[in-house]
Order: sequence, then C-alpha cells, then structure tokens
Amino acid sequence: MKDLQSYKVKLKEPISANILGCKLLVMPPPSGGPPMTLMLNILAQYAIPSGVSGPLGLHREIEALKHVFAVRMNFGDPDFVHVSTVLSDMLSPKFAKELKKQIFDNMTFDPSHLVAGKLLHWYNK
Repeated sequence: MKDLQSYKVKLKEPISANILGCKLLVMPPPSGGPPMTLMLNILAQYAIPSGVSGPLGLHREIEALKHVFAVRMNFGDPDFVHVSTVLSDMLSPKFAKELKKQIFDNMTFDPSHLVAGKLLHWYNK
C-alpha cells in the first residue's frame, strides 16, 4: 500500500514518426512504441501491400520481428537504463534499411546471426 500511495504518474511526450506518408504517434520507452516503429520502418521498404502479403510477406514479417526483438534486447526503462542510442536506432529509417539488408527471401538465420552479426557491427561503428 505504501508503494501505491507514493506512486507518481510521469507524463511523457509521445514519439512521432513518419512511415509511408502517415504520422505515427507512439508511446515512449519503456513501451512497445519504438520497436513497433522499427518493425514498420523495415516492412515499409517492401511494396505495400503485395510485398507483405501471402507466404513471402509472412516470412518477411517474421524475419523483421526477429531483428526487432534482437534490438529490443538492448532496450529498457529509461529510469534505470541509458536507452538513447537504442531508441535513436529504433526510430531511424537508415537503421531499418541496414536491418532489411539482412532479410533474405529464400532463407532464414538462427538467433546468433541477429546478435553476433549486423547488430554488433552497427553498435561498434
């Protein structure tokens, strides 16, 4: 009860992103808004809707989600973790383009490819 009585609401500004000509407003960290923005930025690079439809579209969505969740592993509550670099990447169309280069229509990769490959290269540049 003491914890609930001392609870204070923290009002935060929403994050804005432009994807496919639409303005998207999402909740800031630690919510799922930035990962969703990264996912949409990756998928927006395919022909819409044909590039994300059917079995191939599903494959692309799954592969994009793998990358999003790998990036999200570096994320956290900004009250306890420094998230500005990861947040910047999640909102960056340029970063999404780099991740899309790792998605192949004819194959998939195991999780070690996601963390040990492109992401560590990106963060160490």
